[in-house]
Amino acid sequence: MGKKNWLTVYDYLFIVLGNLSFAFGVVGFLQPVNISPGGLTGIAAIFNYLFSLPTGAMLFLLNLPLLIVGFIKLGGRTIFRTMISTVLSSVSIDVMTVFIKPISDDKIICALAAGVLMGAGMAMMFLHGATSGGTDIGAKLLRLRYPHVPMGRLILVLDAVILAAAAVVYRNLESALYSVLAILVSTTVIDKMMYGSGGGKVAFVITEKPDELKLQIYNTLKRGVTEIPISGGYSGEHGIMLMCALRRQQTANFHRTVKETDPKAFVIMADAGEVLGNGFNPAP
Repeated sequence: MGKKNWLTVYDYLFIVLGNLSFAFGVVGFLQPVNISPGGLTGIAAIFNYLFSLPTGAMLFLLNLPLLIVGFIKLGGRTIFRTMISTVLSSVSIDVMTVFIKPISDDKIICALAAGVLMGAGMAMMFLHGATSGGTDIGAKLLRLRYPHVPMGRLILVLDAVILAAAAVVYRNLESALYSVLAILVSTTVIDKMMYGSGGGKVAFVITEKPDELKLQIYNTLKRGVTEIPISGGYSGEHGIMLMCALRRQQTANFHRTVKETDPKAFVIMADAGEVLGNGFNPAP
C-alpha cells in the first residue's frame, strides 16, 4: 500500500474514532439527563424527547440540506468525508442508545465528561478533513468569511439559539445551563487540540516543482508560501525551498497536497511554539 493510501486509511481511522467518541458523549452522558448537546444533534434530541423519534436518524435527515450546501461551497473531498462521518455518528448514536446504559445521573459529571468526549471527537474529525455535520458545517462555511475566528468559538455562537430552544422544550433552565457547560468544555477541547496555545506547524519543502506546488498549497489550504533560494552542499545545485506556516489541523491536507503534486519532494515539518499574524493569532 502506497503512502498516499496509508494517509487516507489513517484519516478515516481517526474519523471513525472521533464519531465514536462524540456519540458516546451524547448517549452515555447527555441524553439520559436531558442535557442538550447543541447543534443539530441537540435538535435531533429534542425530536427524540417530544416524539420518541430515533436521535441518530433525525440527525441524518437534518444534515442533508447542509451537506448539499457544503458540497457546493467547501468542495467534494471535505463533504464526502463529512457525509461518511454523518452516517457514522447517526448510526453510532442509535446503536449505542440500545446497548449503553446511562453512566451517571450527576449533571455536572455528565456535562464535563460529555464535553471532553464530544470536543475530542470533533477535533479528531476536523484534523482529518471531516466534520460531524450540522453546526460544524455551518462553522466551516462561516470560516470562509471569517478565517481568523477559531472553529470552537463559531460553533459556540451557532449553538446558542439551539440551547434556548432546548430550554423551552425541556422546561428546565438548569439543564440549559448544564448544556452551556458541556459546550464550553467541548469547544475549549476543540481549540486546544487543533490550535494548541497559539502554536502551529512550519513546513520546509524542497521540490523540483515549486511554482506548481505553491499554487496548489494556496488553492487547497489558502496558505501563503515563502520562497527561499538554496544551494546543495554536496551537489552545488541551486534551487528553491518553500516555507509555509500551517495550523495543526491542516497538516494532513498539506502532506496530501505535496505528495499529489511532487511525490519526490523532500519535506521537513517542524513544531512552531507560537504563530502570530495574518491567518493566525493577532500579534500583541
